[in-house]
Amino acid sequence: MLQERGRGLSTTRKFVARQLGSKEHRLLRLGSLIVSGKSPQNYTSAQAHTAMSPIRSPRDSVTKANRIPSEIYAQIFSLLQESDPPCFIQEYGDPEKLHLGWLYVTHVCQHWRSAALAQSRLWTDVPFLLGSAWTKEFLRRSRMAPISFNCDVYNGVTEATKASLNVAGTITQSLSRIRTLRIVGRTDDIASIIPSFRKAAPILEKFELENVATIQIDSFGRPPLLPADLFKQSAPRLRCLEALRFNFAWSSLAFGSLVELRLSREETDNVEPTSEPQNLRHVLNALSKMPSLEVLVLQGVLPSTTSFDVENAISVSLPNLRSFELSDDGFSCILTLLYIVTPPTTNYTVHFEYLLINRYSRELFLSWFTSRVRALLPARALTVGVWETDFSVAWEPCPIPRDTEDPDLITHISEDGGPFFDLQFHGFVQAQSYTELESFCNALPLERLETLTVNLEDAPQVAWNAQEWFAIFGRCENVHCLEVLSSYPVGLFGALTSDNPIEGRSGPLFASMQLLALESIDFEHNNLFESLLAWLTLRKKLAAFQCLEFSDCAIPQDFIRKIRDEVEKVYWEGDRVEPPPNKALEPDAPMSVD
Repeated sequence: MLQERGRGLSTTRKFVARQLGSKEHRLLRLGSLIVSGKSPQNYTSAQAHTAMSPIRSPRDSVTKANRIPSEIYAQIFSLLQESDPPCFIQEYGDPEKLHLGWLYVTHVCQHWRSAALAQSRLWTDVPFLLGSAWTKEFLRRSRMAPISFNCDVYNGVTEATKASLNVAGTITQSLSRIRTLRIVGRTDDIASIIPSFRKAAPILEKFELENVATIQIDSFGRPPLLPADLFKQSAPRLRCLEALRFNFAWSSLAFGSLVELRLSREETDNVEPTSEPQNLRHVLNALSKMPSLEVLVLQGVLPSTTSFDVENAISVSLPNLRSFELSDDGFSCILTLLYIVTPPTTNYTVHFEYLLINRYSRELFLSWFTSRVRALLPARALTVGVWETDFSVAWEPCPIPRDTEDPDLITHISEDGGPFFDLQFHGFVQAQSYTELESFCNALPLERLETLTVNLEDAPQVAWNAQEWFAIFGRCENVHCLEVLSSYPVGLFGALTSDNPIEGRSGPLFASMQLLALESIDFEHNNLFESLLAWLTLRKKLAAFQCLEFSDCAIPQDFIRKIRDEVEKVYWEGDRVEPPPNKALEPDAPMSVD
């Protein structure tokens, strides 16, 4: 034990010495006087210069450590907190040992200890994993400063430590000065803590709950139920709320200051009955009281709803929403999308069972989808994925011009340059999948599409013919980059060398294409590589392109060299294929890769 403590003290001393000599922080550079004896006269920060004035001496070349201001030590210790937090460590199969981490600074000398104890902000991150004694000591040393509780009773806490903790009591006593609160644990552990959430939380800014266990509180497998009077409905600074695998009444979450709301449940979780039945009206009513929301995640938490439940319901406007993730049964998702009004630049991620809704509901969703698309700029990048029973559509619109005069777009433009949609639908058979995909793609403004990815890799039975390729992508006249993952791309080859049958259009499919990337294709199957070579020869005459990339494909190497004669640039697994200088390649000539 003494040896372990000695190693910890040695490591701590070295860290502090390094930070005192650091050149990356002006304030800490002043601390290098402890080891270098340099004068601070060249530093331009008047405040830092003043802070160091008590330890300047024209006669001493070295400043004693006990004359360094405690504020500098506190800054160094705060950096040490991040790099070396308290934890349990286990080496070579030995039992877990408690590693105090940055707390060793209080054991080095009286001066360091005094410097650490004098700064209440160093003690505001309460480490429950160290046990009840350390928890109480942190609360005492933090005095009245706002504190953070990160209590994970599922990972990294021994059973003995967990038994000694009184998490609920500690939260109840300290809730008035808790700024961030995070609880992770099993259902039975969390159920005993939930009653402590019934007091007002005047400075709480972030609240995270995660129920991670498969062992449930009762035989029905119901997640814990949050209090109906959560925080007495008094948390005026609460900006972020996240609850994973909990039941709740929507009215209990209506905090007007929320900026992020993340709620999710598993499909296997049974919903705990609340004091009154809930439907989509309750969801809309709660969201209407959160006008500042920027991030909204609803996964498996929408109540069962009928069209009668929302008859004459008023739409909710969320003017600041940047990201909306929605996953649930199809009809509830559709109604939610219809009744929540968001800016045109909101990022959408929507997953639901599409075939579990009737035809009228699908038409409603397609109508909503089309209206959203028309409000956006033309698509820049589109990704289409098809599986045995699912399909997905994801796209990013073109970048918004910097000189745009549309104030709405300027106000709501996302940080990454534009909105995106990621829609995934489940429960199809192959024929239905193609039909629905065609409907969605026809609603997209594809004329200015630049990048297209089509992923058919996980649907080996899907083999679109040339006509089907044209039906979905025949309007893509400006695609420069095409990436295809497919098990059998014969239909694509046919479309790329055929005239566009769509009225008013001519030339082969993707006539503007400059880059074609082929992935996960077995060209040796049925000698498909011969068809590829013939297609490349024909395509070169119709609409030549510059670059062909192969990734995870099977193809004879001698054909790679022949392909190099038809396309200006060929890449094989990321490496460019180059012909010999005289370009006179023999069938068995070695391939050159730069």
